[in-house]
Formats: sequence, C-alpha cells, structure tokens
Amino acid sequence: MIFFDLAKRKLKIHWVRSFPAILGIIIGVLAIASMGILGHSISLLVANLISDVGDTLIVTPHAAAGQGFFGNPRVAVMARLPLSDVEAIRKVAGSSRGIPVLMRAEEMTFGNESGYVTLLGLPAGEVTGLLRLEKGMYFRENAPRCLAGL
Repeated sequence: MIFFDLAKRKLKIHWVRSFPAILGIIIGVLAIASMGILGHSISLLVANLISDVGDTLIVTPHAAAGQGFFGNPRVAVMARLPLSDVEAIRKVAGSSRGIPVLMRAEEMTFGNESGYVTLLGLPAGEVTGLLRLEKGMYFRENAPRCLAGL
C-alpha cells in the first residue's frame, strides 16, 4: 500500500506534468484501438465486396462502335452471342445458373427531359431467382411485360 500512497502523493505534487501524461496515454490507447477496429472493418468490407462478385462470370460479345467515341450508345453496333454459345456456357456452368441477357441503350424522354437508359431483357422465368417479390405476382412466360426500377 505504500506504493499507492507514494504514487498519489507524487501525482498531487506534480499534477501539471501528470495530467498531460495521463491524457496522452488515454488518447494513445484509444487511437491504437480505433485504428485496429477500422482496419478490421475495412478488411471485412473488401472481403464482402469481393465475395459479392467473385462468383459471377459475365460473357459478352465484342462490341464495336460505328462512329464517334466508344461507349456512345447512339453509335454502338449491336452484337450478340449465338444461342449455341449460350447453351455451351450453360453446360460449362453445371449446377450454377447461366442467364442470357439482352442489353441495349435507348433514348428515353420524360416530360421535357431526355437521356439514354440501359434496357435489359431476360427470360421471365429467371426473374424469380434474381428479384424478391414484395407484392403482386411474377410475370408469366410469353406475356409482354415491363419492369422499371432504380
């Protein structure tokens, strides 16, 4: 007990030196702990981002541009995979799903605003595996329907 009494006495006598030292120790411990937590959180975030797309393989045909700069949807030349290639990809995928998707850009006008949107077309039977239904019903095969969203 004599050590605690001696320590308390020295803290009271030299409080101008002791207070910043105690404060520095507390701030240092908190900083090191928060950096460890931040590093662990970032590694979990990156691991989740990689696992979200790590099991997906996207196969696309070569897209050519007609005139102008590449990526301009107004001048893109339509390219598609033949049905035989889609079936070969499904065979290679095995138990995983292979979903053919048609993609194209079109100009859309709403009110007095216009711009280009990406249109995706896929078989109605694949919608049930990709989207969660909150209310209503899923599309029927061979029924003309449109689904819009963000």
